[in-house]
Amino acid sequence: MTTRANLDQLSFEEKRYSFPVSSEAGTCLDIAELRHVLLELVPQITSHHDYAKVRDRWCALHIALNEDGRWAPAYRPWPKLPQKPREQCEDRDHNLQRDRIMIDTHWLHSRSELVNVEPKRAPKWQRLFDPAEPFDFELAEQFAQQVWTDDFRTGEVLCLTTFQQSQMGAMRTKTHKQHMESFYKATYGSDRKRIAPPAAVVRVAVAEWKERQPNLGDPNRLMARAEAQYYLRGAASSNQVARLAGLIVGEPPQSAKTVLKSLAGLRKRLPSVMAERLGRGD
Repeated sequence: MTTRANLDQLSFEEKRYSFPVSSEAGTCLDIAELRHVLLELVPQITSHHDYAKVRDRWCALHIALNEDGRWAPAYRPWPKLPQKPREQCEDRDHNLQRDRIMIDTHWLHSRSELVNVEPKRAPKWQRLFDPAEPFDFELAEQFAQQVWTDDFRTGEVLCLTTFQQSQMGAMRTKTHKQHMESFYKATYGSDRKRIAPPAAVVRVAVAEWKERQPNLGDPNRLMARAEAQYYLRGAASSNQVARLAGLIVGEPPQSAKTVLKSLAGLRKRLPSVMAERLGRGD
């Protein structure tokens, strides 16, 4: 039986996972074209067999987007493939999840994020995040194959912060993943009455604000600021909110002062319960 004590000692010679590093990594495309091609590919991927057909191009596009550094993996489109019990999975059935871990790891390296790897595992994995060195794809392939839970990989091995997890497509703890999903998820009250998701409530408030104040600016930017504030919860700095809001929409961050002012204005236009929720981010 495999235990955490021997997970790092797995024989990778027996594995067949390899991340497709393509020379045509989308360098000939600008950011808008990269996003357009990625969005076009998603409807084509409805099974693991379909994913295998487009995998090289799919991964190349994500690596190019990582190197551009403006659009975080968490906010890119991802196919949802059927889940199988682990014992019924073939190697190719694991490729999408492992590729997502690879893309997240490469993103952290490309962004020069400070990743504070757990000391006992730092000698092996810390160099994955050294911005002074080229990204080590072979070592990252080993990292992606570790049979760890999301909570263990994210919260105990890499010790990723809430800000970092909010950028990830795969490497999030279960609690933070559920928290992020709750922004777009309806709930039900004690009377079984449906309660609209926070995103819908915020979008209506933004639309009404825009109607009254046509020079408000881009509603999608304001939505991204609200979304970032929600994900990062009340303890986040305005600078962190501004940075994450940019990564949500794929743009450079706006000034923290502008973001703080616009969110204060938005909260005044929200129902009190929702305004409080947005302020705390939970």
